[in-house]
Amino acid sequence: MLRTLLRRATVATLDGVTARARRSNRAAVRVVGSVLDDLRARVGLDKIGTRSPIPDWDGSQPDQPMWPSDRERLHKHRVAQGIIPADGEQKAAPPKPAVEVYLKRGCPYTRAAIELLREREIEFIERDVTDDEALQGWLRNVTGRKTTPQIFLHDQSIGGFDELRELDQSGELRARLERGKPEPTPKRPRKLPVLGAHPERSPFEGEVELPEVSASERLEGDALIARVREVLDELRPMVQSDGGDIELLDVRDDTVSVSLTGNCVGCPSSQATLRHGIERRLRQQIPQLRGIRSPQLDRA
Repeated sequence: MLRTLLRRATVATLDGVTARARRSNRAAVRVVGSVLDDLRARVGLDKIGTRSPIPDWDGSQPDQPMWPSDRERLHKHRVAQGIIPADGEQKAAPPKPAVEVYLKRGCPYTRAAIELLREREIEFIERDVTDDEALQGWLRNVTGRKTTPQIFLHDQSIGGFDELRELDQSGELRARLERGKPEPTPKRPRKLPVLGAHPERSPFEGEVELPEVSASERLEGDALIARVREVLDELRPMVQSDGGDIELLDVRDDTVSVSLTGNCVGCPSSQATLRHGIERRLRQQIPQLRGIRSPQLDRA
């Protein structure tokens, strides 16, 4: 960086000196300027090198995991901004492979699972969760496991490498691939919004009250923080289903500081989500806690 700046300053100075020498009324000065210009051309100081040009964008998009609600909002935004036409003339996206492999870099079982899929010529998508704590939390909640790889077949978790190998040896893997995507399980009906109320709602509306945990032992330090993270990880999928997320800020003096992100920012139901959802669940599962704090509550 410093070398480049010095080179640019030198070239700019020589440009000024040689330009003034050409305009001089003295013949000797013009000759010296001509000689100096010739010498700097020989040593490569006759011009300022330009940066390498930015390569043309081919229009491709990185493949990133997205919640269906976020994908729908992104599609509506692109249509509204004129990025894609609304009449569906854009090229249809290629079908998504039936197999998804959630992995961490350097895992030997992940490499074994990928090699098995490639040997069987089965298309799959790799989802790297090494540096994505939010995706790791979602994966733990969905599969109940902390190990990798976690393999999904038609959006259904089948386990890790050992389960994949057993399905392959029994022939069930190929059979399930050929059968196609299973019928979706019916969703629990959601409450209809009351007329005149805001359409946004807290994801914790209608949730069943859980029994409180007996305060047999008071948690301190890292043990308390770890327990708070576990409870928040249990709540996170419900918030993420509406396009938001929960961020843990601090745990101090029996008070947990959290912040809602994503679509929850500015949502009129964020107060209910914090008070009647997150705070209630934390106090039920960790009786020593007295309450929560949040930037969204401070602005209320």
